[in-house]
Amino acid sequence: MQSKRCNAYMNALDEYPKPYPNAFCEMLIHKTAVKIGDETPPSLSTLRRWHKTWLDNNKSMISVTLNTHIKRSRLSQPVINLMNKIIEDEYLQPTKRTIAATYEIFKHIYSLCRYSEPCPSLSTMHRMIRELDPHIVIRNRHGRRAAL
Repeated sequence: MQSKRCNAYMNALDEYPKPYPNAFCEMLIHKTAVKIGDETPPSLSTLRRWHKTWLDNNKSMISVTLNTHIKRSRLSQPVINLMNKIIEDEYLQPTKRTIAATYEIFKHIYSLCRYSEPCPSLSTMHRMIRELDPHIVIRNRHGRRAAL
């Protein structure tokens, strides 16, 4: 799965102190690809993009594994980051909040942040959650056994 694959590369990179020279990253990509059996390892630029997104979102795999459709959205990056945080903190919990309840929490926090752009719609929240890796959703909401 995409999330396990990304997670393997991020964890491998996180074990070493910065800076990450190109030669080191290429060696790490090869070593990790062999370790996890990845037939199509990411390019150097993809690894760096994943790592930047991962760090920008407090080492959250959700933001890395979202499809590129959301990344090309009209929403600004701070709003996308807020949505990802609310999804992770509220929806992806054993309390099993509904998407609508998660969206209401998001709307409240969004209004407190006073963004200049209009608040994203409930359908945007649905789309972001639908594009999450199903394994992550099941594991976080129902437990590891259910995700097996």
